[in-house]
Amino acid sequence: MTSLPTDDPFVLPLISFAVGISFVYFISSFAHLFNCMSENSHRICFFFDYAAIGFYTFAAGQALFFYSRTAGASVWAMHDSQAIFQTVSVVFSLLVTVSCCASSHPRWKDYRAVLRVAVLVVNWLVITSPYTVRWLLHDHDTDPAYNGVSIVYFKRHIIFCGLGAAVYAARVPERLMTGVFDNFGQSHNLAHILIAMGIQQAFYTAQADLQGRRTVLMERFASRPTAMNTIGMAMIVLVGHVAIVLWFANKLRLVKRGKPKD
Repeated sequence: MTSLPTDDPFVLPLISFAVGISFVYFISSFAHLFNCMSENSHRICFFFDYAAIGFYTFAAGQALFFYSRTAGASVWAMHDSQAIFQTVSVVFSLLVTVSCCASSHPRWKDYRAVLRVAVLVVNWLVITSPYTVRWLLHDHDTDPAYNGVSIVYFKRHIIFCGLGAAVYAARVPERLMTGVFDNFGQSHNLAHILIAMGIQQAFYTAQADLQGRRTVLMERFASRPTAMNTIGMAMIVLVGHVAIVLWFANKLRLVKRGKPKD
C-alpha cells in the first residue's frame, strides 16, 4: 500500500478493501475479548463480529469489481454495471449479518455452523464473481487485460478460505477428540488462522490486478472509482450493518426482560 498514491481515485477501491480488512480484524478481536462478560454480551459481541464480516465482503467485492472483471465481452450484465453489482453486493452483505445473527437463536444450535458457512459461501460466490467468471470463461485471447500473476493469489485465497470454512462447519478436530481442543486448536481457532491467510491472498489478488490491468480497464469501462461510490458507499453499508446488530441486540434485551425471575 505504501507504494500506491493515495490521491489517485483508481486506488480508492483497494483502500476501501484495506479498511474492510482492518475493521474485521479489529471487531473480531473486540468480540473475542469482551464476549465472556455475560450471556447477552457474548451474543451481542458476535453480532458485531458477523456485521464486520459482512462489511468486509462488501469492501472486497468493490475491489474485485473495479480491478478483476473481464475486459473482454462480459458474460453477466451486472459486471458491466456498477449500480447493479453494488446493489446485489449490498443485499448479500446485509444478508450475512441478518442470517448469522438469526442463527444464534437456540433453535439453530445444532446447525448454526453449517448455516453460517452456507450463507457466507453464497455471498463469496457473488462478490468474487467478477474474478471467477473472468478466470473460468476467459483467457489471453478473450481478455485483453489477462493477468496470470493474480490467478496464483486467487487460487491460494480459495484454498485457505475453503479449508477454513470446512473445518469450521465440520467442527474438527474437537469432534474427533472431545475435550482435547477446548482451549486451543479447535475449529474456531483454525478457521480464524486459515481465513486470515485467505483474506491476505484476496488483497494481493486485487492489488496485482490494479497494477497489471489498470490501463486496459480504464479504456474499457466508463465507470470509475470515486470517493462516494467506494469509501462513501462502504460507510453507508456499515451503518446498515450496525442498525441490524442494534435491532437484534434490542430483541435480546426484550426477551430477557420478559423472562420470569426465579
